[in-house]
Amino acid sequence: MPVKEKPRPLGPEDLAAIRWRLDGATLKEISDDRDALRELGERLDGPLADELDNVARAGLLSVRAEVYRLLDELGMAAAASRLALAHAESAGDVQAIVIAQAELAHVLRLRGDYQEADRLFEQAASSEAPDQLRSVVHENAGRSAFDQGRHMEALDHFTRAVRLGLPEDQELIQRIDVALEAIYIHVLRDGWGPYPRLRREILGLVKAADAEQGS
Repeated sequence: MPVKEKPRPLGPEDLAAIRWRLDGATLKEISDDRDALRELGERLDGPLADELDNVARAGLLSVRAEVYRLLDELGMAAAASRLALAHAESAGDVQAIVIAQAELAHVLRLRGDYQEADRLFEQAASSEAPDQLRSVVHENAGRSAFDQGRHMEALDHFTRAVRLGLPEDQELIQRIDVALEAIYIHVLRDGWGPYPRLRREILGLVKAADAEQGS
């Protein structure tokens, strides 16, 4: 009898195969293939039930969180990403922690919880994770700043995203171009907004008023 081949483990690369676009007005990710997303979500059930390694579980849960987020099921996305972060922290794996932090922050941004989202983005961006991963963190932190009318801060994040990203990453350049155009339109209408916050202010180590007096 032929041996049945074991299914290939699921991971972030499966989600990468599903295309999404960046809305130029809101800087939110939109997927037009919701059926494929739901199918991927269902395919995650088995691997999650079988996987015992904390790092691997964190990765799978981060993928599940992203699926829910793209489906706009933000409550489920938040629950999955918080669980992913718990597994990553239990394993002490820096890269898994940063991925889970960034995904949870992304979900919180969409829910309007900017304070916790920005704190997580800042923690992830200042980690020892690889440059390419921190590039993604800065890109999403820039979108969060954009939502809040913090256009100078958003511009700083997008600049860092490009510097940390791969020079040949044309998709990154295209997304940043979309973001810069959105900033340009909003600056013409509303101005640049507040000055960029200090790191300790974002992390909640100092109040905004104290930060302004110390600047």
